[in-house]
Amino acid sequence: MKMYLAMPLFLFFTCEYTTTYFFITSFGIKDIPNIDKPIRVSYIVLLPELGVKINIDGKQALDGFCGHLFDILAKNFNISFDLVETAEARQFGALIKNGTQEYWTGMIGNLVRDKADIAPCVSVTRHRRDVAEYSSKLHSVKHKILFRKLDLDEWDYGFFFKPYSHGVWMCIIAISLLVIFMKLLSTNGFSGRHSITFINRFIYEFLLCWPIVLFGAVPFSKFTSVKISAFVYLLYASIVNSTYSSLLTAFLITIKMKVPFHSFDEMVTQTDYSPLVMRGSSVVEFIPLKFKDHLEIVGNIEEGIDSVFLQKKGFLTSEILANKFIDKNCSFMFADQFVSDETISLAYMKEFMYRDYFNTLILLFRESGLLSLLEAKFIPIWEDCDTSSKFYPVTFGQIVVPYGLFVFGVLVAIVAGLLEKLAAKYFL
Repeated sequence: MKMYLAMPLFLFFTCEYTTTYFFITSFGIKDIPNIDKPIRVSYIVLLPELGVKINIDGKQALDGFCGHLFDILAKNFNISFDLVETAEARQFGALIKNGTQEYWTGMIGNLVRDKADIAPCVSVTRHRRDVAEYSSKLHSVKHKILFRKLDLDEWDYGFFFKPYSHGVWMCIIAISLLVIFMKLLSTNGFSGRHSITFINRFIYEFLLCWPIVLFGAVPFSKFTSVKISAFVYLLYASIVNSTYSSLLTAFLITIKMKVPFHSFDEMVTQTDYSPLVMRGSSVVEFIPLKFKDHLEIVGNIEEGIDSVFLQKKGFLTSEILANKFIDKNCSFMFADQFVSDETISLAYMKEFMYRDYFNTLILLFRESGLLSLLEAKFIPIWEDCDTSSKFYPVTFGQIVVPYGLFVFGVLVAIVAGLLEKLAAKYFL
């Protein structure tokens, strides 16, 4: 039966705390079909995308993002659906090659074998397009590499120079050299005959005594200008030293986790991590052919997460699924670069006669903002654990090198002094 609809459509959707109404006015849908039999919908249980629940009347109904989408279609467009369970649990659909034979698993397999008309919330890939038709985009999902955070912190002894930039360090050294030179010049004077002695004293005092120590015997000069300069330098040195101590302490107690890799190529070629992928996952089609032999298959997402926690593995999964199973566990994190960016849509059997009608409804839902609201309600956003408020005490390992250099310098000075005394006593 063909009809023409040009009337306001009132859609009702209940959120967690508020009730939101959508009012789509004056849209036309030509050739509204008379759907007189239930449409077969394949499903798996993999929330938050898709799940199943028991209604008050005891009947099964879809849950999750796509479940609520089909609930709206059933209640507002008088479409009935029959749920078809997938034989392979939690598999959207993968092409399996067994010798010369090929077959599809999961929800895509139900479409190919004419067991279902629609497979909801399926990602679009090249191989799946060969056997199924797709609606417009519902939302997108990115697959990344999940790994366990390392216990080691990424830091080096260069952070002792981090409080100040190179320019500031050069200014500090230049000012200090100028003060030493001025102090020696005002105390000992300078003449051509004693230039070598003056230079040697300058080198000794710069290497052995920082300028602030030289002023222990103030007043050290009869010149008022030199005394004023010394006072200004002491004030300047105190400010520089206190600022440096504060900034260095902040650097020492700020933790930075060591990241073993940033991308899939880097993980496979530069580390000893092994990549894991869930059986039937579409991300396999986005892996370069030369790396597919490195992939290890796991049966479900729980197995993948357990393997990542216990071994040096990188699990290729989406933030959406990981957020569901990991929740607030701060032992995991994702690599910076994603492996694939996939479009999630409704997949139809090739011969599905109501495809255009459903595509039109999906477009209307997107234009009205309904899909955005469903995405905000059911698709969580991955958030790394907040470590900004945590305090990490400074360990001895972080200061052992400068401490060891100081002790070594003192020991060398003592040995050198003893040798000089012995040489002066017995050989001079």
